[in-house]
Amino acid sequence: MSCYHWAIQMNLFRDKKGKEKRATVFDWINELFVGKRDWDGFKDVDKKKFSPFMVNRYLSMSEDFLPFVNYFQKYTTEVMPAKSVYQFYCNLLPKKKTYLKYLTGNKYKIDDAVYECLVKYFEVSKKQALEYYRLMDKRDLKLLLKKFGKSDKEIKEMKVR
Repeated sequence: MSCYHWAIQMNLFRDKKGKEKRATVFDWINELFVGKRDWDGFKDVDKKKFSPFMVNRYLSMSEDFLPFVNYFQKYTTEVMPAKSVYQFYCNLLPKKKTYLKYLTGNKYKIDDAVYECLVKYFEVSKKQALEYYRLMDKRDLKLLLKKFGKSDKEIKEMKVR
């Protein structure tokens, strides 16, 4: 095989200027949707960067993909080799540029006293109390805290949203 022929078969990741670069999780996500190139053509160093866990994590950010990612997650992270996961998703996902917005975790900074009141009042875990906090409006939260003897000044210091 000639040098030229080898270069065409080798799947390289490139930056915006066309220079060769190492693959990132974003490159792999893009590859699953748009590139869909043969796994054996990638460099070993790039193959090692393919993380089924991170791919599943990003794909699960879309409500369209969440059900099947959830169903196949135990197979893609525990049973299947990376090559099979790559091929599985290449065959399953549509060939179109797709934006997956990464959803971050807890955006709410909640005072421990607020947590305590919610946990006691609703008799739930801290995790469930966070969900209640998200669902309750400010007026209801203040009323609840007043039932637990908190003053307006204390509630203001707690920075109840």
